[in-house]
Amino acid sequence: MNITYFTKKLLIVFSVLLFSANCMSDEISVGEPAPDFSGPALLSEQIVTLSDYRGKIVYVDFWASWCPPCRQSLPIYNQLRNEIGPAYFEVIGVNIDNPSEDGRAFLSKNPVDFPMVADPLGEIAKIYRIKAMPVSFLIDQYGFVVFSQSGFQMGDEQFLAVKVRELLDAGQ
Repeated sequence: MNITYFTKKLLIVFSVLLFSANCMSDEISVGEPAPDFSGPALLSEQIVTLSDYRGKIVYVDFWASWCPPCRQSLPIYNQLRNEIGPAYFEVIGVNIDNPSEDGRAFLSKNPVDFPMVADPLGEIAKIYRIKAMPVSFLIDQYGFVVFSQSGFQMGDEQFLAVKVRELLDAGQ
């Protein structure tokens, strides 16, 4: 056994440890409790708190007005929320625009019915360890993340609708 063999093994171990450390800093994972958060509503003086929606299925969607897939997804999520019914399924948008006025301006032209939280300093995004936009988390009635999605493409909402209906069926 020579030094090259040990050097290679050491590099492999180091790479695995580095990969593991990076994975631990990734976004919230499926099976984890969804971190609770509160923040000011983007369009009113209210405070939006995730735990207030316990008992419902919630889709937390991080978005920004400068993000094309985000802008595309909001009306689709709104339609899905309204089809399933806000008594059972709620979407909470977390807008990371800084200034928040950019998010408000977008919503004035493209209104949605679901709650929007202003997160201009990225405090909620930090709790969820967001690294890219858009990112969304499906949270079950008990407060656990059951699905997460990075990005958005047309048709993704069909998969989301199936997941929500499965959760609704399992909860009854």
